[in-house]
Amino acid sequence: MRIKKKLVLLAFALIVVASLVAYFQSSPKSPPMKGIGVSIPSLTNDDIRNPEIALEYGFTGYVEATLGPNAPKSMTIRKGEEASITVLLHFVSHDPEVKEVQVTLNPEGEGLKIEQSYVIVDEKGNVVSRGVININEFVRYNPSGTVTIHADENLPVTLTIRVPIDFPGSVSPFQLGLVGVSVKASKGYIPVLCDARVMVYA
Repeated sequence: MRIKKKLVLLAFALIVVASLVAYFQSSPKSPPMKGIGVSIPSLTNDDIRNPEIALEYGFTGYVEATLGPNAPKSMTIRKGEEASITVLLHFVSHDPEVKEVQVTLNPEGEGLKIEQSYVIVDEKGNVVSRGVININEFVRYNPSGTVTIHADENLPVTLTIRVPIDFPGSVSPFQLGLVGVSVKASKGYIPVLCDARVMVYA
């Protein structure tokens, strides 16, 4: 009698497990979520450019950032001077309902932050302290603030970086990209795919 009861319980447990497996295998993949411990899928830029893959994960398009035709690959900027480059923002929509996006250009807002470490030495060349400098503080955009970009539209943005007089001389050359840029849409997620990077020597 006990053996029969155990067999019945075992069969019931196997049915429950099989049902759960079938449910999770048939359920659609959830879109990426932030801040609540949910695993975010690791998609490549090519995946995000692919509508079929992107939409499966909740990405309804993307903003492509590329350097303007005359932008240099590197810049040498002296202390107290500044330099500018043109960046082209292009919005691609995967969803016909998403016809435009709002792009916020604020170097000290959300988005990429660039920090560089540096050292302070004494007269003998000994390191006496270390520090970190926030490159975002020296960047500005034109236009700035929040702008609207429609699907398939190109928006030229002027990125200017200023090197102050007191900029630490021990800061290594760094790669400058679109700092403090965030995107919002009426539906889904819109990442920024940034190919606009310039090496800066200061």
